[in-house]
Amino acid sequence: DIRLVLKGHEPWAHTVPVEAEKAAVLEHVLLLPKPLRFVEIVPGPFENLLPVTEESLLLQRGPLLGDMTVYEPRGKRVRPLLEPGSPLAAARVIGSTTVPKSERVVLEVIVGGAQRLLWVDLSDREPRIQDLSGLLARQPLWVTWDPNDHRYLFAFEGGAVYRIDLTRRVSDPAFVNRASGMGLFRESLYLLREHGVLERMDLQGDRAE
Repeated sequence: DIRLVLKGHEPWAHTVPVEAEKAAVLEHVLLLPKPLRFVEIVPGPFENLLPVTEESLLLQRGPLLGDMTVYEPRGKRVRPLLEPGSPLAAARVIGSTTVPKSERVVLEVIVGGAQRLLWVDLSDREPRIQDLSGLLARQPLWVTWDPNDHRYLFAFEGGAVYRIDLTRRVSDPAFVNRASGMGLFRESLYLLREHGVLERMDLQGDRAE
């Protein structure tokens, strides 16, 4: 008898006839994977999962902000996103933005018929939420930030880049004008101008190339 064993698979065994001075050939050997075992981590049901980083993800039971739960895979810690009785519990979530390697997320919600932009910080033991809606004249087309510098949030709308100082809670009106696109990379802001030229500046706007 011949027995083949591979980790994670069911063993394969077969009786092979052997003849003197002849090679025995095994054809069509298929090792079947063992059935996967699933372990329930957080009781559901959940409608959506939003990975933020390796440290945390958001689970959503329903369409409201109050339906969101934070789960930390490494510590297997589960906590509600909002404090009990939060006035934001009835806000309807309509969109989200994350940045790789950042424990922050921007959530677009509707509260009382008005659209708001929320900055959610999951880096501390308890989530911290800032409402950024009053710092922007209108809802931006796109937002982003540097994962290594959480002082600023950059918003793009109508050919202009707006920089929000999250510490001082102020917005620089039209931080950059006449732009058709923007992006962040290694603590630098890259701008595609309307005339097709690519420019670079630091996050403070002090040096431009």
